[in-house]
Amino acid sequence: MLFPDGVIDRTDLRVLSRNSPCLGDVAAYLTGGRVRFGTQDVQDEPGVWFVVQQISSGRTIRVEERAGAYPEALAARVADTVVRPPEVTRVDVDALRDAQWSWVRDVLLRTAPNAMYQVLELKPEPWGPVPYARVGRRTDVLFKSVPMDTGQEQRGDVDPQW
Repeated sequence: MLFPDGVIDRTDLRVLSRNSPCLGDVAAYLTGGRVRFGTQDVQDEPGVWFVVQQISSGRTIRVEERAGAYPEALAARVADTVVRPPEVTRVDVDALRDAQWSWVRDVLLRTAPNAMYQVLELKPEPWGPVPYARVGRRTDVLFKSVPMDTGQEQRGDVDPQW
């Protein structure tokens, strides 16, 4: 949807996801978004979802889990474990992890993605700044338009054998 020609430019994406370790890591992995570059942010909105925006066009999509895709019993177990951290034991955490991985192996990985998730195109909206003090500049974006060395010319200060 965002790159109809099939060539995905991860330097032209930013992503917003729920504030969870899994969703934040997957969002960064799939899009290249990074907090330190202002291209990844999180919100505490419940559910399994991502909002991805193509920076150059403003085109924005939301990928979200379909209702009923994740078992209610497993969701309740997760919620129960998260609400009572001081009382949670290693046995509780291991049991929850095993139940989640069983669902991933037995259901998620064996089901067509479009049966589990839907993609919605959103109206382009201004993307707010990522509110972190140490946002840096991405040199791959900064130098994106600089022509690459084709190898035809050698720099005098670089050993050609290296």
